[in-house]
Amino acid sequence: MPTECYRTAADRMRIIMQPISIVYEEPHFLVVNKPAALFSQAPVGIDSLQSRLASQLKHRDRHPGEPFVGLPHRLDRGTSGIMLIARNQRALKRFGEQFQSRKVIKHYLAVVEANVARRSAVGNPDSEKSTTNVARRSAVGIPIIKRSADILSEASEQRWEDYLRKIPDQPRAEVVTHDTAGAKLAVANVQFLQATSGLCLLCVQLETGRMHQIRIQAASRGLPVVGDASYGASLPWKTIDEITNAEPNAHPPVALHAWSLEFRHPQTAKALRFTAPVPTNWQQLPDEMLACFPLQSITIGEH
Repeated sequence: MPTECYRTAADRMRIIMQPISIVYEEPHFLVVNKPAALFSQAPVGIDSLQSRLASQLKHRDRHPGEPFVGLPHRLDRGTSGIMLIARNQRALKRFGEQFQSRKVIKHYLAVVEANVARRSAVGNPDSEKSTTNVARRSAVGIPIIKRSADILSEASEQRWEDYLRKIPDQPRAEVVTHDTAGAKLAVANVQFLQATSGLCLLCVQLETGRMHQIRIQAASRGLPVVGDASYGASLPWKTIDEITNAEPNAHPPVALHAWSLEFRHPQTAKALRFTAPVPTNWQQLPDEMLACFPLQSITIGEH
């Protein structure tokens, strides 16, 4: 990130000590809004949502020991959004079972590079801009399944199914064939909400939770998440508010936000649904795109 984001030591401290936003709280769990560029969990001595939240709760509640902060799931470091936090071991176990059995419903918002400024070229994958971006993504080792013009011309809702695997000794994933060693099925239901100014807003429901799933599935279709240079994006995702490390070259965020979670209460089994507002820097998006954002809500069912 640009060094001008850190003008003084006081600025660095203010950013580092930014409290975690709590969306909902009760004795068994918390729902929080994770800032972008922050690890969900990390070794002792490295800033993370888990360590920061534990310190925040300890100070707020004047807890004599270390408060229990259990993570039944994680978000990538560059991703912002909603996370479920267990407050005791029993809740952690029950939430873990729900994630493991895929009973938790997860929705994400993603802004991708889509070349939609050339809508007249829809169906013509040989347009100059499309070819340039396809070449860029091929250069970082991402096979292009379909090009963005074809994707946008087909339907407003799609089901993406791919086999992914983690690249050995690298913090990246790749699309592979089903018979590749380590391949795992990745499934996502994708809704195209708005396309403008060369960008497209997606709402993605994950059925599986693979490493970098949305990022690699989108990039393999010629739709890299804005700011995600690891998977071929050419546009930066500019922000100051979400920077969380003191180093000038802190890990940059990407335009991917965990929007909502639906799960069952660990004690009563009531259906619960929560959403988390997008970070403030998302306001840089075009007005017509902002108008398509789904509404925030908290829902607690009867059963």
